[in-house]
Amino acid sequence: MICACNNCHYLFDAPELPEQCPDCGKWETRLADESEQAEFISRTTIGSDKEEEWI
Repeated sequence: MICACNNCHYLFDAPELPEQCPDCGKWETRLADESEQAEFISRTTIGSDKEEEWI
């Protein structure tokens, strides 16, 4: 599941919604909305393509 932090706006993937943000440590995590999910998928897809080019 894709999660977001209301404090620092960090987007991350986790098996379940953590109570604490892994980036800033605040207790303000939630499920990412549709636009945030699309942004996260776009970032991870682009990153994967670039890594393959360097191999």
